[in-house]
Amino acid sequence: GPAAGEYLRSLFEEKEPDDSSLTIAAASSLVSYPDRQTRAVLKHALSSRNWYVRHNAALSLHELGITPEEIDEIRLGGDRYALEMIQYITEREEA
Repeated sequence: GPAAGEYLRSLFEEKEPDDSSLTIAAASSLVSYPDRQTRAVLKHALSSRNWYVRHNAALSLHELGITPEEIDEIRLGGDRYALEMIQYITEREEA
Protein backbone atom coordinates (compact mmCIF):
# COMPACT_ATOMS: atom_id res chain seq x y z
CA GLY A 1 0.00 0.00 0.00
CA PRO A 2 0.98 3.62 0.54
CA ALA A 3 3.66 2.61 3.07
CA ALA A 4 5.50 0.64 0.37
CA GLY A 5 5.51 3.65 -1.95
CA GLU A 6 6.81 5.83 0.88
CA TYR A 7 9.58 3.35 1.63
CA LEU A 8 10.61 3.10 -2.04
CA ARG A 9 10.70 6.90 -2.36
CA SER A 10 12.75 7.18 0.86
CA LEU A 11 15.56 5.18 -0.76
CA PHE A 12 16.27 8.22 -2.95
CA GLU A 13 16.20 10.86 -0.21
CA GLU A 14 19.92 10.76 0.54
CA LYS A 15 22.03 13.16 -1.51
CA GLU A 16 23.68 10.28 -3.36
CA PRO A 17 21.39 7.26 -3.14
CA ASP A 18 22.95 3.88 -2.53
CA ASP A 19 23.65 2.10 -5.81
CA SER A 20 22.39 -1.20 -4.49
CA SER A 21 20.13 -3.57 -6.36
CA LEU A 22 17.38 -2.36 -4.01
CA THR A 23 17.62 1.17 -5.42
CA ILE A 24 17.74 -0.20 -8.98
CA ALA A 25 14.59 -2.23 -8.30
CA ALA A 26 12.90 0.71 -6.54
CA ALA A 27 13.35 2.88 -9.64
CA SER A 28 11.29 0.27 -11.52
CA SER A 29 8.75 -0.44 -8.79
CA LEU A 30 7.82 3.19 -8.22
CA VAL A 31 5.75 3.09 -11.41
CA SER A 32 3.10 1.42 -9.20
CA TYR A 33 2.80 4.59 -7.07
CA PRO A 34 1.86 7.24 -9.64
CA ASP A 35 1.74 10.57 -7.85
CA ARG A 36 3.56 13.89 -7.86
CA GLN A 37 6.02 12.78 -5.18
CA THR A 38 6.94 9.70 -7.19
CA ARG A 39 7.48 11.73 -10.36
CA ALA A 40 9.78 14.10 -8.45
CA VAL A 41 11.76 11.20 -6.97
CA LEU A 42 12.11 9.52 -10.37
CA LYS A 43 13.30 12.76 -11.98
CA HIS A 44 15.87 13.08 -9.20
CA ALA A 45 16.92 9.43 -9.76
CA LEU A 46 17.75 10.29 -13.39
CA SER A 47 20.86 11.97 -11.96
CA SER A 48 22.10 8.85 -10.15
CA ARG A 49 25.68 7.76 -10.77
CA ASN A 50 24.31 4.30 -11.49
CA TRP A 51 23.31 3.62 -15.11
CA TYR A 52 20.67 1.05 -14.06
CA VAL A 53 19.01 3.47 -11.63
CA ARG A 54 18.87 6.14 -14.36
CA HIS A 55 17.58 3.61 -16.90
CA ASN A 56 14.82 2.26 -14.64
CA ALA A 57 13.81 5.75 -13.50
CA ALA A 58 13.51 6.85 -17.15
CA LEU A 59 11.48 3.75 -18.00
CA SER A 60 9.13 4.39 -15.06
CA LEU A 61 8.72 8.05 -16.04
CA HIS A 62 7.97 7.00 -19.60
CA GLU A 63 5.34 4.52 -18.36
CA LEU A 64 3.84 7.24 -16.16
CA GLY A 65 3.56 9.47 -19.24
CA ILE A 66 6.38 11.99 -18.95
CA THR A 67 5.34 15.24 -20.60
CA PRO A 68 7.34 17.37 -23.04
CA GLU A 69 7.35 20.06 -20.32
CA GLU A 70 8.98 17.63 -17.88
CA ILE A 71 11.61 16.73 -20.50
CA ASP A 72 12.27 20.46 -20.94
CA GLU A 73 12.69 20.76 -17.14
CA ILE A 74 15.29 17.98 -17.28
CA ARG A 75 17.03 19.68 -20.21
CA LEU A 76 17.12 22.99 -18.29
CA GLY A 77 18.49 21.14 -15.25
CA GLY A 78 21.74 20.76 -17.15
CA ASP A 79 22.37 17.07 -16.34
CA ARG A 80 23.44 15.67 -19.69
CA TYR A 81 23.25 12.03 -18.49
CA ALA A 82 19.69 12.48 -17.19
CA LEU A 83 18.60 14.07 -20.46
CA GLU A 84 20.35 11.44 -22.61
CA MET A 85 18.71 8.63 -20.66
CA ILE A 86 15.17 10.03 -20.87
CA GLN A 87 15.62 10.73 -24.59
CA TYR A 88 17.03 7.24 -25.18
CA ILE A 89 14.12 5.54 -23.39
CA THR A 90 11.49 7.75 -25.01
CA GLU A 91 12.86 7.13 -28.51
CA ARG A 92 13.34 3.39 -27.89
CA GLU A 93 9.87 2.86 -26.45
CA GLU A 94 8.17 4.82 -29.22
CA ALA A 95 10.04 2.97 -31.99
